[in-house]
Amino acid sequence: MIRSLFSLFLLIPGVSLPDADVRRGIVLLTITPVVEDATRPWIKDQGTPFQRLGLVVGKGKILALESEVRGAAIVEVRKHSSTEAVTATIERSDRETDLAILSVPADFAQDLNPIPAGPDPVVGETLESIRVDGGLFRLQRNEVQFSEIEVTTATGFTAFPVGNVASLEPFPEGGILISKGKLAGFVHDRSNGRRIDFLLPGYIHQFLAGGAPGSAGFDYESLVDPVLRRNAGVEGRSGPMVTRIYPGTSAYGVLQKGDIILAVDGVVLDERGFFEDGKNGRQRIELLLYAKGGVTRKIGDTVPIRIIRAARRMDVSFKLIRNEGNAVRVPIREREQGFLVEGGVVFLNLSLFFLQSQFGATYATSAPELAYLYQSKRFRDQPGDDRIVIIARVLPDDMTLGYESLGGAQVLRAGNETVKSVNHLHDIMEAAAKKDATLTLELSNGRMMVLDLKNRNAINSRIRKRYGVPVDFRRASNSGPGG
Repeated sequence: MIRSLFSLFLLIPGVSLPDADVRRGIVLLTITPVVEDATRPWIKDQGTPFQRLGLVVGKGKILALESEVRGAAIVEVRKHSSTEAVTATIERSDRETDLAILSVPADFAQDLNPIPAGPDPVVGETLESIRVDGGLFRLQRNEVQFSEIEVTTATGFTAFPVGNVASLEPFPEGGILISKGKLAGFVHDRSNGRRIDFLLPGYIHQFLAGGAPGSAGFDYESLVDPVLRRNAGVEGRSGPMVTRIYPGTSAYGVLQKGDIILAVDGVVLDERGFFEDGKNGRQRIELLLYAKGGVTRKIGDTVPIRIIRAARRMDVSFKLIRNEGNAVRVPIREREQGFLVEGGVVFLNLSLFFLQSQFGATYATSAPELAYLYQSKRFRDQPGDDRIVIIARVLPDDMTLGYESLGGAQVLRAGNETVKSVNHLHDIMEAAAKKDATLTLELSNGRMMVLDLKNRNAINSRIRKRYGVPVDFRRASNSGPGG
């Protein structure tokens, strides 16, 4: 099915792109998000609807950004030829690529057709930008210049290229870029003022074909300091230095911290990790890991790398694999927020969503201890499933007297066990309740909390009734790649 979508996307004929063809190739999405209370995740409410552009990629198939439709209460679709909206369903989504395919009814999609896709544009090329008036599908066209390629990640470790153009006009609902009558870009990020980021056609093709770039999964730093270069045994040679390898990614178990990367697929790197691209000039190493000779890599491809390790030159290689999220200890957000409500105390796994929801953009100064945990403990050095458990909220009750100020404290130990996650804490409590009357929790601020297990059923029942808690415990799901 996806292969047929890919073929249709590539092969639709046409050399010009009149307004009628543009309108048949786009739709407007009205996305109504679900809003959660970060400290009471059992409560969900309807958020404020917003509009975004969707790109037609097949009969009844719409391309959207995964981050914008993720967890939406409803996604409604409007087209140029009707004032009626239909409800879309999410057919496929991928956090690593930040793309999703939505499905709409066949009768609604009868007069919709994909815009023919062209090759990836070249830096310096003049493109035509098209913005859409959300009310009447009016098209606003302007000339823009493809200024540079940048490397980004959606929510994980898969690096992919995005183009950017300078535009005096905003793209609040999104837009498309056209070159020689064909699609040259799909506006991806509107948050950078006059700089508009867009997805390249090759990246979209790869997603529609069913693939996604693999996660190389390593960090590096420039090796410009002559003393550092001499100490690493690379005086007079090129190459950046590997500083970290993330578990669950392609490079894990192949590269090592301190390796100097001389070349990827025979393409030589300079000491900052750049190479010369024949079309687009000086580019970052990530683009070599993303594509070879202009052809995007896919899962299972082997990437040969020449390195220096311990002053010895050697050749290694790794196969591209999907990131399974094994490196992330503190995610951006869990797929399904797990929680434990015990004795009037709400326990959660720490996430960036919690920090931003509770403390806003200044969480680093408003909650320095939690911010430090996020910054320093966000990633694991080895594969695992351990998390950071915090007290998110203390619900007023006779059982929580004296504990009111403990919100935000990390739970280090429960009884004699180190707490590894909310799921683990629940299992500890279940086991302790069968033989003990109380359970002592050791917190990061030096405090102790003692939970009454002998009367826990009555206490928890009272808490559920008073605060509308549907269940005492909801198991946290895997946060997915990148969190």
